[in-house]
Amino acid sequence: MQRDKHIGIITFQRAHNYGAILQVLSLQEILKNYCRSVSVIDYYPQSQHYYHYSECYTYSLKHPLKSIKNLLYLRRRKKRYYAFNSFIESYLNLTSKSLQTISQDYDTIVIGSDQVWNLRNSSGKYDYFYWGQFKQDNLPNLISYAASMGSCDNVQWAVVANLLKNFNAISVREKYLKDYIKSNCNFEAEWVLDPTLLQSKAFFEKIAKEPSIKNPYLFYYQARANKSAYLYAKKWAKKMNLKFICLSAHIMLSNSHQAITAGPSEFLGYIKKATYVLTSSFHGTVFCCHFKKNFSTLKLNDGDNGRSESLLELLGLDYKLISLDSAPNTDIVQWNEVDIKLNEARNDSVTWLVNHL
Repeated sequence: MQRDKHIGIITFQRAHNYGAILQVLSLQEILKNYCRSVSVIDYYPQSQHYYHYSECYTYSLKHPLKSIKNLLYLRRRKKRYYAFNSFIESYLNLTSKSLQTISQDYDTIVIGSDQVWNLRNSSGKYDYFYWGQFKQDNLPNLISYAASMGSCDNVQWAVVANLLKNFNAISVREKYLKDYIKSNCNFEAEWVLDPTLLQSKAFFEKIAKEPSIKNPYLFYYQARANKSAYLYAKKWAKKMNLKFICLSAHIMLSNSHQAITAGPSEFLGYIKKATYVLTSSFHGTVFCCHFKKNFSTLKLNDGDNGRSESLLELLGLDYKLISLDSAPNTDIVQWNEVDIKLNEARNDSVTWLVNHL
């Protein structure tokens, strides 16, 4: 019985990124529906631990040209740091078990979601834990759920093929990665939904904290810097006669003063209450769909639009993906039709996950 199993998750639970934290929470809570014991193994390479706000002092001394801006942002960085840490400690069931014994401590370990196989996130190395090299005597049962490599440029496929032998079942977040694994490694992989899409609107409504903004506003969320997109969003907020609220995944990018210290709950709240949403982010797009917002996803010329394109195509919302030389899309979405498609894909992904526990 799956109820008797002990399940561990290895992912990016310490990255202070809205999508990263909400995806691990989503996966944890889905697994708790089927298993008696679910915990997030509190492992992270230094590259995935958002550095403490006090480290800005040291950083500023090493990079004097950036020192003034860093120190000016110190108070706000501190507030965002504690907002994320408070959320992590409150919502995630983190385990302090020894990493050296995890092969005996768990029946199944789930690696993912997020870009756990992207070498840029592990200092250019094939990380021991994200690739399951801790297995001993073929234990534990090891699966990946919605794991990603990000860009597949410069991947050493012979190395990857050898590492994938550790896994009892493989699922990935991008369809192109499924195809690459098949053609380059001769392994079958399943294409599944990001964990945030496995949950319902009601799940995130319980977590969201709406801002105390009285006037209708356009919310712009960016996960990567693009000045043209920022100016586009600001221009259209004015044209729509809406207050402009901007939140960036990185605190050093453009942020409205009301939003700059937002944690994951506040991030959800800004989307939930918005009159209109513009975003260049996959997870921004995800939560527009959850909260049934009037929105557009901006297509940037940086080669990083694949996840949003795939999601919108899956849900029949291709027309919501727009370029910066067009107007925001304000077409009314037939959300009942979207929900049917999402529920079908959600059921397939959950079934795959539960069957491989």
